[in-house]
Amino acid sequence: MGSSPVVSVVIPAYNHAEYILACLDSVFKQSYRDFEILLIDDGSPDQTADMVRPFVSDGTIRYFRQENSGQAQARNRGLQEARGKYIAYLDDDDLWPSDKLEWQVAALEANSWCAVGGTVEVLGEPSQDSDVPCSAPFAHHSSVRLQWQSLPISRSGAGPHRGPPISGRV
Repeated sequence: MGSSPVVSVVIPAYNHAEYILACLDSVFKQSYRDFEILLIDDGSPDQTADMVRPFVSDGTIRYFRQENSGQAQARNRGLQEARGKYIAYLDDDDLWPSDKLEWQVAALEANSWCAVGGTVEVLGEPSQDSDVPCSAPFAHHSSVRLQWQSLPISRSGAGPHRGPPISGRV
């Protein structure tokens, strides 16, 4: 991962030490490799710092700790520190499919005005045996399906984006 990655993966973290390694592993398993990982520890009182210390020590992730200021401030700190052309936010208790960055970067590069977003759909009945490492309300469901789409964004403001034109970071 070079000094100017294409994607900056920003992970705001607060009090989810039990999920952070699985979250990071889902980024490490990405088929698209030109990214940096920024973990913004929002003053976690748990063992988050201890869990990620080996990745910080070997330079695999960039770690920033701040006083607890909330998820929005942690995301903003990640945005300020990011070096990538694109920003990809990942919550500390979520997982990505292994090809997420690959198809999202392809969609962003192919469409000069594009936003990429997604939804989560819980499938099946609640299950106490679930091994999906995620928090409520999904922790006890038998399966989760992620749906992703890229949406064209209009420069004129006629499309979903109604503010000023997006300049490089989505």
